Amino acid sequence: MVIAIDPDKEAYQTGLPFIRKAGVEHKINFISSEAITVLNDLIADGKEEGIVDFAFVDADKENYLN
Repeated sequence: MVIAIDPDKEAYQTGLPFIRKAGVEHKINFISSEAITVLNDLIADGKEEGIVDFAFVDADKENYLN
């Protein structure tokens, strides 16, 4: 499962046709929020403990071209 966290739901909706075409929509849990809040809640809840294999933080969009 992929947990996608972004305050900009429009960005997710832009990619949604490709996600659907690939047949993986059921594998993505999109959460429209600031990531720090959700990540803190996931840690406090403990349900995700031991199941996360990889974390990718795409927060520094201003420096993409650098």
